[in-house]
Amino acid sequence: MNNGIKKQIITINQSIKKAYATYHVGLKILLKREDEFLFLTNNIGKRFDFPGGRINDIEYDIPLIKIIEREVREELGEKVRYKLGKIAF
Repeated sequence: MNNGIKKQIITINQSIKKAYATYHVGLKILLKREDEFLFLTNNIGKRFDFPGGRINDIEYDIPLIKIIEREVREELGEKVRYKLGKIAF
């Protein structure tokens, strides 16, 4: 194999190895009481969201239910009581 071609292949392979993506996985919960749903808003009240958040990088071996419990507690406080239903997707 020609050294110029071999060097070019190695350079391409090295740049491919360096190219990777970072993914953030989040969990959200839809809280319902009778026919009312809980939506969170920002300080201005223009954006709506559900309680929840990203899975921390050290939580890879923690059950998803425990992560949701942590997120709900962080955003809504210790006094909020809820029962998890079916997972939507």
